[in-house]
Amino acid sequence: MSRSISSPRPLRVPRPGRPALLVAFALVASLAGIVTPQRSAPPAAAAVGDPGGFTVVVDFAAGFPSSVGVSSFVSCTRGGTSIGAGVFAGLAVGSETQTFTSVAGGALQVGDVCTVALTGVGAGPLPDGVGATPSSRSVTISGPASTTTLAFSVFVPGFRVVVDFAAGFPSSVGVSSFVSCTRGGTSIGAGVFAGLAVGSETQTFTSVAGGALQVGDVCTVALTGVGAGPLPDGVGATPSSRSVTISGPASTTTLAFSVFVPSTTTTSTTSTTSTTTTTSTLPPPPSTSTTSTTSTTSTTSTTSTTSTTSTTTTTTAPTSLRLDVWDAIVVEGDHGTRRLVFTVRLSGKPNGTVTVNARTRDGSALAGGDYASTNSMLTFSGSNRERKVWVTVYGDKVVESDETLVLELSNPSGAALGDGSGTGTIRNDDTACLPKPRRR
Repeated sequence: MSRSISSPRPLRVPRPGRPALLVAFALVASLAGIVTPQRSAPPAAAAVGDPGGFTVVVDFAAGFPSSVGVSSFVSCTRGGTSIGAGVFAGLAVGSETQTFTSVAGGALQVGDVCTVALTGVGAGPLPDGVGATPSSRSVTISGPASTTTLAFSVFVPGFRVVVDFAAGFPSSVGVSSFVSCTRGGTSIGAGVFAGLAVGSETQTFTSVAGGALQVGDVCTVALTGVGAGPLPDGVGATPSSRSVTISGPASTTTLAFSVFVPSTTTTSTTSTTSTTTTTSTLPPPPSTSTTSTTSTTSTTSTTSTTSTTSTTTTTTAPTSLRLDVWDAIVVEGDHGTRRLVFTVRLSGKPNGTVTVNARTRDGSALAGGDYASTNSMLTFSGSNRERKVWVTVYGDKVVESDETLVLELSNPSGAALGDGSGTGTIRNDDTACLPKPRRR
């Protein structure tokens, strides 16, 4: 019986499902070197409530009075909205650091913005005569207080006058300083201050008659004799005056002057011519008579004169030089101040130093009301033959006539006075409102 062999049936392979496909793809990708990208983790969000803060450090200038109270005014915002403001414990000399980690609205957080300003006690202004730099500082909180410091400096505004007395200056000669100060163009005081003596040539000013000095005040200093009079005869000062705008403590602003007695050199020359006396005895003439004999003696004397010449040369210019002051005019103005400018001129080039005192005197204009008086020593040397004298004039709205004052020159050294008196005219610019004429 023969057995027929039938052809084999093809094997049925089951259709792979989705898991099998993923495994197969992964296997193929692995074999082919393909790496699938991994999804990165999202950045961590900043934690809310992170501690933050800042430190205020105040540098008190040397000599700052411990009795003066200074506080810090702090205001903070979060997202543009205020979270608190207030005055915090006073800063005292020797205790100049404050640390802030919270304000009235709660603890500070990273991102908060705070502004600090130094004030007086109770958030008022700093006491008169106390300055702070800068006036305020702002900070965006970025970490703990130890990493953020706001620095301030506190000081008493003022300036120093330092006078260099030339070697050999006589200690018996008195020199004073005339100080005048303005604030916003208005006088706050003027006066003569304690005499400067040889060996004690420094003066410090933190106040004038009108009160304590403040940053921004403008002060002018001139050296004078005792009682605001001119410097004593034969004493010179350079420069004649100096001005300063107060910007810090007295230790940082120094006005330097030199005071001297103009030197003199004396040269004495003596010439002597000897005196010679010659006596000769002549023999008697021949006798012409037997009854008499005559003897004649002749004496000749020649005498020369001894002369002494003394020449004194000084360093001052010859008195042929002349000093003149020119008249000046200024329009008064309705407010604030204006400057009336006099010109003082020397007629020629000096051989040494020429000085002269220039001082204002009332005419119809009155010092203190219409203008600020001035008294200064002007110095000319080298090619410098012209000096200006500025007089501050106060504006007003009063209808009045033109007013005058006088600038007088006195005590010249090294030159003679020519026209030593100049007239300053303050022109009135105010007008009265006239009533309208009635119609007929």
